[in-house]
Amino acid sequence: MSAGANTNSAAMGPQDQSPPAAKDWRAACDTRIMICLAGRAAEARARRPDHNGWCRRMDERERVSWHEAGHITAAAVSTFQNGAAIEMVGHRYRGIAAHSDVALPEGPDHPSFDNFDLLPRDFVKATAYAQLVVGQRGWLAYLRGLWHRTDALLGENWLCVKMLSLELQRTGCVRRDRAQQIIDRWCGVPEASLVEALKREQRGA
Repeated sequence: MSAGANTNSAAMGPQDQSPPAAKDWRAACDTRIMICLAGRAAEARARRPDHNGWCRRMDERERVSWHEAGHITAAAVSTFQNGAAIEMVGHRYRGIAAHSDVALPEGPDHPSFDNFDLLPRDFVKATAYAQLVVGQRGWLAYLRGLWHRTDALLGENWLCVKMLSLELQRTGCVRRDRAQQIIDRWCGVPEASLVEALKREQRGA
């Protein structure tokens, strides 16, 4: 795992009296939901206007790359990421990212598009987890809260998201070891741009 914001802490108030096992279970659900939300959250953050009002305009390949980079970054904070890939099918791009709760020392080092069309969509998975945690009432508010936490997590590791996105755009596939190199190098770096980060390192040298 990589250094960065800790998504394993449960989203509960200081007066919560739930037993430890229940807190751990809810924290695990929070993590899974945030990983599901991280793709769309990364897209939204990438499109957000900067302080000059400039907005990024993306083509489909770039949009999908940002999406999968968000998933990898959120997954790497509290699980074991297993890379990501994008590909064009017809006139559209699609992407996939993988992670596991346990380390993956052997086997494929990047996700496969096999049975891709059978996989549930991110929001479907997030909604199912949210309803499992809080029931049919209140799940949307619960998701909104986790969306803000996810956006904050990505913001704290934005340069990592950016570097993963660029790698995906360049190569179409970021294997586990390469993704981990980027995560270890850039996760937790406070600057939002590579130029700012390198300037800080030069000043500190």
